Amino acid sequence: MAGAQTERIVGAAAHLFARKGFAAVSMTDIADSVNLTAGNLYRYLTGKTALLHEVFAAALTVCEADRRPRGLDDLVAVSVDAAATDTAVVMTYLRERSLIDAEAYPDVARRDRVFVEQWRAAVEDAAPGPAPDIEARLYATLGAIDAVAQLAAGPGGAGGAGGAGVHGRRSIGAGLKAMIEAPPAPAAAPAPDRSPTWRPPVTRRQQIIDASVTLFGERGYHSVRVSDVGKAVGIAGPSVYEHFRTKHDILLATFDRCAGLLANASLTALDGAEGPAEAMDRLVRALAATGVANREAMTMASREIHSLDETHFERVNQFVVDTDELWAAVLREVWPALPARTSRSIARTAVQMTMHGARVPGGPGRAGEVAATTLAFLTAAATHAAAVENDE
Repeated sequence: MAGAQTERIVGAAAHLFARKGFAAVSMTDIADSVNLTAGNLYRYLTGKTALLHEVFAAALTVCEADRRPRGLDDLVAVSVDAAATDTAVVMTYLRERSLIDAEAYPDVARRDRVFVEQWRAAVEDAAPGPAPDIEARLYATLGAIDAVAQLAAGPGGAGGAGGAGVHGRRSIGAGLKAMIEAPPAPAAAPAPDRSPTWRPPVTRRQQIIDASVTLFGERGYHSVRVSDVGKAVGIAGPSVYEHFRTKHDILLATFDRCAGLLANASLTALDGAEGPAEAMDRLVRALAATGVANREAMTMASREIHSLDETHFERVNQFVVDTDELWAAVLREVWPALPARTSRSIARTAVQMTMHGARVPGGPGRAGEVAATTLAFLTAAATHAAAVENDE
C-alpha cells in the first residue's frame, strides 16, 4: 500500500512540477492534490527534494536510460514515445535536471549521466564534428523531446496545441533523426566589422532588466531578491521600486523584451520573401540568429515561464502559440498535404529545437549551424507526415 501511495504522490508531484515549476510548488500543494495533510506526506517521502528525485528516477526508467546501449533509431523512438505517454515526469526531468544532487542521490546522478552520454555518443557517431556542434545538436534533441511532452500536455504545456498523435510522433522522430545526422553547415564567412561608434545611453530600467536576466538565469527567479538586483546595478534595493512595482514586474519585463526580439525577427524575416520555401528558410535563420545573439535572455525565459502569474503566463503563452501557428501556416504552404494539427506539432518542435540549440556558446557563427539542423528536421518531418497523409 505504501508503494502505491508513494507512486501516486510522485505522479501528482510531477504534474505540479511540470505545470508550475519545482520552485513554485510547496509540499502543501502536493499534499492537497492527493488529499493528504502535509504532515502525512512525510510518512512517504522526506521532503520536496527527495520527491523531485523520485520524479527524476521515474523519468529515467521510462526512457530506459541505464539499460543496454542502443542505436540512434531506438533512442529516438523510446524517448519520443516516453515524452508523449509519461509526459509530466519526462517534462520535469528535462527542465529541472540541473537540480540533481549527485552527493545525496548518486544513483539518479549516475543514470542521468548514462542517459545524456548515450545521446551524446549517438549524435557524435551520426555526425562527427566539433564539440560545440555535437553539444548544440544534443541540446536541440532534448528540446525536441520536451516539445513532444508539451504537446501531449495540451493547454497546460507551452505549446497548447494538443498531442502530436502517433503519426505526428513518428514524423517528429524522422525529423529528429535527420537533424542529428545532417552534415555540418559550411563555416560562415567572417562578418565585416560594423562596430558602432556610438551607442545610446542605457537607462536604469534597462540595467535592471539586464542584471535580472543574468541573476534569474544563474540562480532561478524564486531565489533572487530585489536587493540582489539592486546590488548588481549599484543601487539600494528599495531604489529598484522606482522603476518596477514588484519583482514579478521585472520578470515580466524580461519576457516582454524576449517577445519583442522574436516578433521583430519574424516580421523582418517574412518581409521580402518571394515564396513559402524562402519564408520558411528565413524564419528559421532569423530565430536561430536571435536565439544565439540573446542566448542568456532566451534561456532564462525558457526556464522561468512558469514563474509568471497565471494571467501573464497566458499572455506569454499566447505569443508562443501565435509563433507556432505562423510557422505551421508557412509549413502548410510548402507542404499542402500536411494536416493542421501535425503542422503545429512539427512547428512547436522546430521552434523549441532551434532555441535549445542556440544555447551553446560560440558567437554569431553558431546561428548557421543551428539553422541548418532545424531546416533538416523540418524537411524530414514534414515530408514524412505528408507522405503518411497521402498514403491514407
